Amino acid sequence: MSLRTRRIGLHTQREPVVVMRTDCAVCRSEGLAARSQVLLRAGNREVAAILFQQDDGELRHDEVGLSEAAWKLLGGKEGELVQVTHLPPLDSLRWVRRRIFGNDLGEAAFNEIMRDVVAGRYSDVQLSAFITAGSAFPFSDDETFALTRAMAQAGAQLKWGRSMIVDKHSIGGLPG
Repeated sequence: MSLRTRRIGLHTQREPVVVMRTDCAVCRSEGLAARSQVLLRAGNREVAAILFQQDDGELRHDEVGLSEAAWKLLGGKEGELVQVTHLPPLDSLRWVRRRIFGNDLGEAAFNEIMRDVVAGRYSDVQLSAFITAGSAFPFSDDETFALTRAMAQAGAQLKWGRSMIVDKHSIGGLPG
């Protein structure tokens, strides 16, 4: 079952939020409740978001309201048909749990975590758990290198077209 998108002008900073009616057929059939993590899919585009619900208001039964962040991430088009489902479990969270219990992580684990983070699949709470896991038991040098490499590989990279680029920064203070 599909719903039509509606831009509702809800500003949530960078957190994607969707709003649906409590009596929406999709909410009932999927068992969705307020604060559920959901996946919106429009064609080959998708975005993970947090669900909020309303009893009545301006949304029709066949509409899903998108916050500005969700609208931007989905590449929203007014009235576009989307599917809304539960967000599938994130396999990479097993690595976060492993780290919470004090175990070291390898490069493959950090790569998997960073792919999900960059794709917007981690909620703020899950990001906080990852940060806490690295704070409670500080990363080893090997873990720090692996995390840094994973972050660099997950993001956009600059190509300078030269084998070596050197950047000298100030060592502090003002001259004279």
